[in-house]
Amino acid sequence: MVKTQGRSAPIAKAALTILCCIVVGCTFRKAEPKQSLKPAPPIGIQVGNRAPEIEGEDVQGIKFKLSDYRGKVIMLDFWGNW
Repeated sequence: MVKTQGRSAPIAKAALTILCCIVVGCTFRKAEPKQSLKPAPPIGIQVGNRAPEIEGEDVQGIKFKLSDYRGKVIMLDFWGNW
């Protein structure tokens, strides 16, 4: 295959021009309107409500809050010795 001199420069220039147009077009793209966020459910003990803030100590005596585990699956075990 014989490479023609002078032909690759215009192709490279055209490719660079197209790439610049794409980059500039993406940069100045109209911002999408943000979706309205649903209000947080109320705090309460009914199904679907957010859990009330609970603070306590673990078996080693280290203090914790329920909100420290937000987004994680946890199991609460309430008990007493009366």
